[in-house]
Amino acid sequence: MKKALFTLACLTALIAVSGCGNAEKSSAATPTPWVITATPTPTNTPTSTPTPTDTPTPTPIVDIFDGEAYFAPSTSLEKKLAQYYNNFFEKGLLSTGNTYRLREKLEKAKNGEETIVCYLGGSVTEGEGSSERTPQGYKKGYAYMSYEYIRDNYGNGDNIKYVNAAISGTGSDLGVVRADEDVLSYNPDIIFIEFAVNNDTSIFNKMTYEGLVRKCLKAENEPAVILLFSDATYAGATQVYMKTIGTNYELPMVSVRTGLETPKAREFILWSDFSADSVHPKTDGHKLYAKLIAYMIKKCMEDTSYTEYVFNEEASVKAWATYETTTMIDHNDAKGAVVETGCFTAERTNFSSTGNSDNHALLNGWTRKANSGSDGMKADLTCRNFVIVTKCVRSSKETSLDVYVDGELKKTIQTTKSDAWNQPVTTLIINSDDVKHHEIVIKPTAGSEGTAQTILALAYTK
Repeated sequence: MKKALFTLACLTALIAVSGCGNAEKSSAATPTPWVITATPTPTNTPTSTPTPTDTPTPTPIVDIFDGEAYFAPSTSLEKKLAQYYNNFFEKGLLSTGNTYRLREKLEKAKNGEETIVCYLGGSVTEGEGSSERTPQGYKKGYAYMSYEYIRDNYGNGDNIKYVNAAISGTGSDLGVVRADEDVLSYNPDIIFIEFAVNNDTSIFNKMTYEGLVRKCLKAENEPAVILLFSDATYAGATQVYMKTIGTNYELPMVSVRTGLETPKAREFILWSDFSADSVHPKTDGHKLYAKLIAYMIKKCMEDTSYTEYVFNEEASVKAWATYETTTMIDHNDAKGAVVETGCFTAERTNFSSTGNSDNHALLNGWTRKANSGSDGMKADLTCRNFVIVTKCVRSSKETSLDVYVDGELKKTIQTTKSDAWNQPVTTLIINSDDVKHHEIVIKPTAGSEGTAQTILALAYTK
C-alpha cells in the first residue's frame, strides 16, 4: 500500500515538472509553430486595382496627306470637322478612275509646257458665296483655288492657264451647246465639269450630260476630264446617274455631298457652316472643296498603274451618246442653216449671270424689238435633235415665241417670267432617233408682238 502511494506521488511530481517546463517555453519569444503571424505579398500577385477593361486605347490618326502642309485644317469649318476631317476626303473621293490622262497633262505642266485648265459649270463654279477675289476681280471660289494648287505644285512659272467657262443657273443642256466655242476652242488639257446642282433627272439632262462628257473626252487634245459633284439642300439624285456615266468612262470623280454626309448626319457641322443659302459654299466651303480636288489629284498622281487611256465607245445608255455631236449656230456662224431672219436682227446679245467668271458666251444671237413685226426666223436643217437657247426676262406680262416644225406648231417658249433674271434657257424642240430634213420657223406668239425677245443661239445634232 505504501509502495503504491509512493508511485502515485512520483507520477504527480513528474507531471508537475513537465507543466513547469511548458510554462517556461511559453514565456519565451518563440511562437508556436502553427500560428501565422504575417503573410508576405508574392511578387507575382495582381494589384488590387486592375485596369478597367472598358477604356479603349485611342486609335492613332493616320496621316493620309503624307505631311503635306496644304491639307492641314486651317479654316473654322475644317477644324469643326474634327475627327471627320480625314473622313471627308476619303469618302468624297469617289474614284481616281484611269489616271493616265491627268498624269500626262500634269507631267507636261511640270516640264514647263503651256497647260490649260478649264472649268465648266454653274454659279458654284463661278465662285458664288465666296468673299475672296481673284486677281481679275471675280469671286474666288473652288475653281480658282484648285487652279492655284495645280499652278503652285505642278507649274513652272506662268505656264498653267486658267479658264472659267461657268454660267450661273445653267446645266449640261446649255453646257453641251456651247462646249465647242467656250471650252474646246481653248484646246484645254484638263476639264472640270460640275452640273450636279443645276441638272435635273430628265432624260434630256441625262443625255446632254453624257454627250458633254463624250464630246470633251473625244476632243483632239485628249484632255483629262474630271467630274465634280457639289452639294445643295436639294441635291443628290443627279449624282446617281452622273456617277454611273463617270464610271463608264473611268473618270476621276469627287463629291462634296458624299464627303459631308457623315459629319452632317452626326451634327458635327451644320449646313450653315458650309453655306449661307441652299447651294453656294461660303469661303470656307470653297476652300474645303478645292482641297478635295487637290487630294484627288494627289492620289491620281500616285497611281501609275495606267499606261494608256482607251475611250469607251459604248455609252452608259446607248441613246445617250447622241448629244456628243451637238453643234451651235449663231449669227457669226449660221452654218447655212438660217435662211431668213424675219423680224429678228443679228446683233450682239447678252444675258445676266453673276458676272463672276471670265467667260463671255452667247454674244452672237438675234434680237427682236417690240412692235417690229411678226415675220418668223426660218431655218433649213437636217438633224436628229434641235434646241433653241432664249433669254428669259423678268416681267409681269407673259410673252412667248412659237416654234413651228414642218408647218406644225411644235413648242411655245415662255420668254418672260416673274422670277427670271435675264438668264439663258435651253428648250428641246426636235427629239428623234432618225436624222431628217426639217423646216423650222420661230415667231412671236399672237399677242406677244408688243414685247422684245432674244434668241441667244440654236443647236442641233446629227
